[in-house]
Formats: sequence, structure tokens, C-alpha cells
Amino acid sequence: MRVNGATIPPELGTGDTGLTDDSRQLTDALPGTLPDAGEADGLPLFILSPGERDQLSLMASRIGWKPVAARSRERAESRYLGSLARTALIDVRGLEGDAALAMVSGLSAAVEASGGAMLALLDDMGAAHVPELVTAGATHLLDGAVTEQRLEAALKPADKLA
Repeated sequence: MRVNGATIPPELGTGDTGLTDDSRQLTDALPGTLPDAGEADGLPLFILSPGERDQLSLMASRIGWKPVAARSRERAESRYLGSLARTALIDVRGLEGDAALAMVSGLSAAVEASGGAMLALLDDMGAAHVPELVTAGATHLLDGAVTEQRLEAALKPADKLA
């Protein structure tokens, strides 16, 4: 049984809440009620993406993360550290090699200092600058189309490392 998003074991019955089954369903649908446990327990995820910040944030939220997102490299290190995230998602798709390297390098010291992980989103894993991105601090790579399923699969090992 669910009351305000919380699961009540059947052995506790309904006497403690004073709610009928109809009022329980109503309170579950009301805005401002307590979130489900999965939503409350999401880990922060720092996202740095010049072009897809909002879409990546939505995807991350849907798969259980609490996104803290930015479009610009400006103050990215302090924003990452302030987010309390263990994992940074860096979107370098569409960037030339030097710009992608600068984005990864600009955040790598903070990620390394916090014992975190960095997942870089790439257009092509075979691009010439990919080894440089790894040397600069990217710990995990994902190329091709980014779907919720692929993002979740890529973030799991990154978070495990962190």
C-alpha cells in the first residue's frame, strides 16, 4: 500500500493513517506529496554540455540521477566540486579535437582530486583525439546515439569507479 509515495507494509494495516483507500489514491495524485524513494535517493551527476544540457539533464533525471548541469566551461571545476557529484558527464560531441581536449582538461583536476569519474560523450570512438581525451582525464567513453538505456549503462561503471 502507498501513502504519499511511501510504501506501507500490509501488516501495519490502515488504522495508523486514518485514510481510506479512496483518500490514499487522492493524496498520491496531489502535487507536493512526498516523492518516491527512488527519486529521493538519486546521486548528483555533473553535466557539462554546450548544446544538449537540457536533454541530457532530463535523461539523467529519468534514470535516477540528480543532474547539476552547465553549458559553459567557465568555473566548471568549482561547479563540479560544489555539486557534490562523483561522476561528471562531459559532452564533447560536435567539438573539434582541441576544443574537446580543453573541455576534458579543464575539469579533470577537480574530478581526479575528488576521486570521481568522467564519462565523455563522443561522436566517434575512432577519432584521432580520443587517446588524448583519455590521457587528459576521461575515464569512460560513450559514442553514437545517446539514449536513456545507453546512458544508464555507461554511467553505472563510471559511478562504480568513483
